Amino acid sequence: MNPLSKIRIGWLLVAASVLPLFSTGARAQSLSATWNAVTDVPVTSGSYTAAGNTVTFTLNVTPPTGTTLTVISDTGSAYITGTFDNLAQGQLVPLTFNGVTFNFAANYFGGSGKDLTLQWANNFAFAWGSNTTGQLGDSGTANSPTPVQVTGSGVLAGKTIDQVSAGQGFSAALTADGSIATWGDNSLGQLGDDGAETSSTAPVLVDSSTDSAVNGRTVIAIAAGANHALSLTSDGAVESWGDNSFGQLGNSGSTGSLVPVLVDTSTDSALNGKSVTAIAAGADHSLALSSDGSLEAWGNNGSGQLGDNGAEVSSTTPVLVDSSSDSALFGKMVTAIAAGANHSLALCSDGSIATWGSNASGQLGNSGSANSLIPVAVDSSTDSALNGKTVVAVSAGTNHSLALCSDGTIVAWGDNSAGELGNSGTTSSLVPVGVNQTGALSGKTVTAIAAGNNFSLALCSDGSVAAWGDNTFGQLGISGSQANSDVPVAVDSTSFPISPSVNAPVIAIAAGPQAQTSLAIVAEQGPPVIEVQQPAGVNLVSGSSVVDFGSLVLGTTNQLTYTVVND
Repeated sequence: MNPLSKIRIGWLLVAASVLPLFSTGARAQSLSATWNAVTDVPVTSGSYTAAGNTVTFTLNVTPPTGTTLTVISDTGSAYITGTFDNLAQGQLVPLTFNGVTFNFAANYFGGSGKDLTLQWANNFAFAWGSNTTGQLGDSGTANSPTPVQVTGSGVLAGKTIDQVSAGQGFSAALTADGSIATWGDNSLGQLGDDGAETSSTAPVLVDSSTDSAVNGRTVIAIAAGANHALSLTSDGAVESWGDNSFGQLGNSGSTGSLVPVLVDTSTDSALNGKSVTAIAAGADHSLALSSDGSLEAWGNNGSGQLGDNGAEVSSTTPVLVDSSSDSALFGKMVTAIAAGANHSLALCSDGSIATWGSNASGQLGNSGSANSLIPVAVDSSTDSALNGKTVVAVSAGTNHSLALCSDGTIVAWGDNSAGELGNSGTTSSLVPVGVNQTGALSGKTVTAIAAGNNFSLALCSDGSVAAWGDNTFGQLGISGSQANSDVPVAVDSTSFPISPSVNAPVIAIAAGPQAQTSLAIVAEQGPPVIEVQQPAGVNLVSGSSVVDFGSLVLGTTNQLTYTVVND
């Protein structure tokens, strides 16, 4: 071996390819993306064509664990056209800085949902709370008041998890390669695995065979309702499976399905000729946001949750949510949607919120308690905690709603019987009130929110999670306690690190309008791959052995296992 040859080492034996991932061939429209800071955005465009071109990456900074790098920020209404010739959806992308290699996965539907991002590849799913039907995915059925890891072997082995969603008794995860894993209750086909309606305590794959509507499509988002699930694919289509008692599958029928079916886009459907960009699932109804800014809904309408100004009649095909002059959506551009058990929310580009459906507990936030068949405005008067604030995210639980504001504060309204509003009391509110941001949220910057069945979650920028409300099944994640809390408490983080990681932050959270389970995606560093010069006086031969690298410091040991990858 040449004394200047490089070797590749790690805490574990490394079987890494040394072949280049990216073509260096020059093309007129080839993109060279460089990050001198993890917040850099190499390209911002309202319309971008990747097809027929190539991309190369240069990392000039150490990315914190869980980092997402934005390659292209797409500010337009359409997705990026095609993919780069040398970068497929979900492809593993190793980037090296200062001799350390960090693994990412390509996602053409990251960020806003239309951005090309490189997402941290070492992501794992954790869950806590109710597990009566196996919805924690840990191969058991015991409830857990502290986070447990979803079984990472089997169908999730070697996969990067991009999204998670929680149903009433089942859970779902979307992986970087576009496959969907589900676990828990399957009595109504909500796992979508074309099985015999048999529940599973470990993840199974949603059917993607030729009998499935997702066959040949790229799944980019998922949403779990009470007993049904939705997926959104890159062609703007929506698929559904599970219970269909109220038409929540949207396929013009009321028969449940064990495999994904297409939501109706015929001439009888409000989705005819439209491309969907976002989805949400309530207890028994479903929502879609289309690229033209319209909202569509289908399923149960017993409380007006479809928002079509109809006679509270359920619909097995998508109908238009009212945006006439009588609606709070009139003249507004919707940017995000959320579905509660029997109510719905829409976040508008001006930071206002429209709601419709059930309002018995004040979950519409409009200072009243009457149901509404059309969107109404959430109160932002001087009596409201939303006064003078701009909302950037919304979430809906069983009978309560949450909003994250641009100043980092959280507001809530609706049912508060279990303390799910987090305002140091248990009195329900017809108008938004401020969540108590002392204690577990003191000094923290909140980046995401999620509402469950009478409880709430908040993700902070430091990777910690806070929870409040009902804790009957341990869904607040407090070690050794199942007591409710009317103020945010810290979710036990000692269960999150995954050996050999010493820094494993939470990067995403999820609950669901009927869920009594909490879900999180946790990022870990994983064994780094480091290039070093051959130690003087050490004869390295092909194969695996152990060598002392002297002054090289990694963690607490300088004696590392190595594998020679070129000699």
